[in-house]
Amino acid sequence: DASQLPDNSYWTITFPPIRGVRGHNFYFYFDAPQAKPGRAATLWYNEADAYPAGNRIARSQPVSGDITFRTLTAINPDQPRFERVVDGGYTSASVFKNDLVLPRAWLAHRVEVEPDPDKLIGRLYDPTFDMEDTVLLSSPLPASQALLGIPPSEMDSVKVTDYKPEDVEVKTTSREAALLILSDLAFPGWEAEIDGRRASMLTANHALRALYLPAGEHTVRFVYRPLSFTLGTALSLIALAVIGLLGWASFGKGTVQK
Repeated sequence: DASQLPDNSYWTITFPPIRGVRGHNFYFYFDAPQAKPGRAATLWYNEADAYPAGNRIARSQPVSGDITFRTLTAINPDQPRFERVVDGGYTSASVFKNDLVLPRAWLAHRVEVEPDPDKLIGRLYDPTFDMEDTVLLSSPLPASQALLGIPPSEMDSVKVTDYKPEDVEVKTTSREAALLILSDLAFPGWEAEIDGRRASMLTANHALRALYLPAGEHTVRFVYRPLSFTLGTALSLIALAVIGLLGWASFGKGTVQK
């Protein structure tokens, strides 16, 4: 939590000696959300370290300057993202609560499109991005699925009514058309249904499942039906049919002989 770090103080990051690797290169990668200039922490290399200095790399190219990393808590110290709920001190584990976490499923009424994967992820970390009511997509919605971009209504509701590892049911109500986002991975093999009819699933915010919903009340299901399961079921049915035919043929042949 960078908001708790006093000005001009240090966190020390050390790496123990690694034996038998003389002449080898090591890469240490630091990445975190963006912040305004002057509101970030900076990483310095200590010349007294056992390891020689290296290069700072940005977009696969060497660049000069210190390594800088940024945190969301440094942007708004008065409202940090995480709150310590169990203080284990420095000798045992602590428990933190994410006060800004979104629900399991919610409705959004605005869309931003960013086809560049790196820029899309960067936008997710932008403190000005309203993740609760705006969805990031890699391509635009069809013209027939345009959203009005209005604020959510008090009548809007989302309730996860059944949650199983391979089957999720969600009931929704919305005054206007919206996107339903389920904060589960849009992994290959997942299919979606709206009121019992097959629907095209979207990938929202880089990795989450999403669906376009017309205004009104709907029952949505996300079902895991991987291709391997479908092929396995088909092959099993074919095998059972072949065994049945062979059994019937053998029975019929024995009857004729008798």
